[in-house]
Amino acid sequence: MCRSLFGYVIPMIPCLLYCLYYGGFLIQFLIEKMGMMGSLPKPYGHFVPDIIVGAMVGLVVGWCFGPLAPIVSCWLAKTSILHGFLQITVVAMAVSSQVFPYSTGAPKRVVLQHTFVTGLFLCGLLDSSEK
Repeated sequence: MCRSLFGYVIPMIPCLLYCLYYGGFLIQFLIEKMGMMGSLPKPYGHFVPDIIVGAMVGLVVGWCFGPLAPIVSCWLAKTSILHGFLQITVVAMAVSSQVFPYSTGAPKRVVLQHTFVTGLFLCGLLDSSEK
């Protein structure tokens, strides 16, 4: 069993590392673009970018850890481990529903805007030393 396990895992390491690197870059890029996009019109517009990012994170986790599922399936199939995961999931969902970090006082997305002064400096009509 141990030799066949190493024969399965060792050749897969470069592929998993590449998937992890590519997936991390993809998630980072997508989160940045979704943040720049802002939210869509109500009622469900605030959640659409979050759903897209969540789906992409799930896809990347599947890419990275899906090939390892046959290896850990014999350990994860025990009922005590499944019950433990179920209890952890239920407690995490209950706590996360009570502790919502966003409100009108602490918004989810912050808009940063730049102000550019054009034309006046180029024409010499406005001096930067003047107040």
